[in-house]
Amino acid sequence: MQSQVYVAIQCHALLNFSVFEKVIMTFEGNLAAPKGNILAVDDVHANLHLLTEILTQHGHTVRPVPDGRLAVTSAKAAPPDLILLDIMMPGLSGYEVCKQLKADEHTRDIPIIFISALNQVFDKVKAFSIGGVDYVTKPFHPDEVLARVNAHLAIRHLQKQLQEQNIQLQQEIFERKRAQESLQQRNRELTLLNQMNAMLQACHNEPETYHVLRNICEQLFPSEGGCLYMLHENPTALELIDCWNTSSTPQASISTDYQQVQHGEMYQIDSPMHPLYLYLDASLDNGCPYPMRDATGQILGILLLYSQPPISATSDEEYMYLIETKQLLISRVVEQYTLSLVNLRLREALKHEAIRDPLTGLFNRRYMEESLRQEIRRAKRNGSHVGLIMLDVDHFKQFNDTHGHETGDIVLQTLAKLLQEHIREGDIACRYGGEEFLLILPDASLTTSEQRAKELLEQVRKLRIVHQGTHFSITISLGVSTFPEYGRESQGLVNAADMAMYQAKKHGRNQVAVSAVPDETP
Repeated sequence: MQSQVYVAIQCHALLNFSVFEKVIMTFEGNLAAPKGNILAVDDVHANLHLLTEILTQHGHTVRPVPDGRLAVTSAKAAPPDLILLDIMMPGLSGYEVCKQLKADEHTRDIPIIFISALNQVFDKVKAFSIGGVDYVTKPFHPDEVLARVNAHLAIRHLQKQLQEQNIQLQQEIFERKRAQESLQQRNRELTLLNQMNAMLQACHNEPETYHVLRNICEQLFPSEGGCLYMLHENPTALELIDCWNTSSTPQASISTDYQQVQHGEMYQIDSPMHPLYLYLDASLDNGCPYPMRDATGQILGILLLYSQPPISATSDEEYMYLIETKQLLISRVVEQYTLSLVNLRLREALKHEAIRDPLTGLFNRRYMEESLRQEIRRAKRNGSHVGLIMLDVDHFKQFNDTHGHETGDIVLQTLAKLLQEHIREGDIACRYGGEEFLLILPDASLTTSEQRAKELLEQVRKLRIVHQGTHFSITISLGVSTFPEYGRESQGLVNAADMAMYQAKKHGRNQVAVSAVPDETP
């Protein structure tokens, strides 16, 4: 180490005035020599005066300090660009001053040029070893001091420029990385939104969409919880459908009346017709409701998210940007989900209209024919049975003529409700036409189908219908056929059941009949 410092000293010894002058001239040719704020430390007043005069004449600002302790205090209070430091001073020596300044992170980078009458190699080695950048022996030549000061100010200036450029480069790298991460995040969000749309399109019923929405919210907002509420039959009571990542599951309702709440939360929701108010029976921390509206502005449900403030923001502007970006993302999720939900409900309504009888709500004849064909194909594959029960209301035309078509419709609706309540899951109840109904019983043998028909007959015998204060009772006739005994195709089975039903009517009505002549066609 001492040999390396000795070489450095020798180099500085060779770096005479002319060499320093070349450094300054080179710097001036490029940027112009910088003017500096210089702290001059010497216990000899004449030396301080001379240094101050030399440097101020060339545009530098000089703070003369007569002792080491004051030098340390002054340098820490207002760090200078460069320090000219005497070594031999009473109290605190130049060496100690240098050590203290180099030990402080605020002053350790200040270049220190020692100016001393000590000209031994040992002294110079020590000066460089503790952090000095140069060494000038007394008596000094003014031009030499000025040249060395200007050279080290130039170096210091270049170092600061390099540090600033490094900081700027690091900031640019950081900002570019943040921009890249932000772009990746936006791409991920877009991908998830597209996945959400595809999964919603594949949903067959509304409950399946609830799972899709929860799954997407958990991926887009992994650190946040949520609750999903939907409006169904009750126009004010919100049904709690699902909750995730939260221990709070408040009950919710919507009202057009403003009410003060002592416990819980109240939110005003904009509405095209009139203000709406969302009431929750529990207080929320960072919870925010997002209404789901159809094209007319009607509320379909509420998505409640417990948002966490962004912790990665480095400024107020970035904080607001992250908040706005998140709000936009939530809005897109809600809008996309609502649109898919409306489309699904529309498809279900159209499907319902296509396969349901509008009066009774039972499946219509078109659906019955397709379902019967499917059940026969399945029974052929599995070697099983399919039962059919054809029934109609006895003397229904006379009933209509006596009591009116409105009462007749009530009878049909009541009978349809009874059929729906007394069939197995998987059985298919249909309105065949007029007052005729048909039941498809998968996996039901002839014996089972006949027994089911008798049970329905008993239920209808007990049935009492009340309309406009008048009590009515009805009877029905039922015919039974089964696959494969009475035919291997749908039309043959229906014809057999129809024939059996007319046999029941022929023998006095209000009874069950089975076709007497099975179809023997292979």
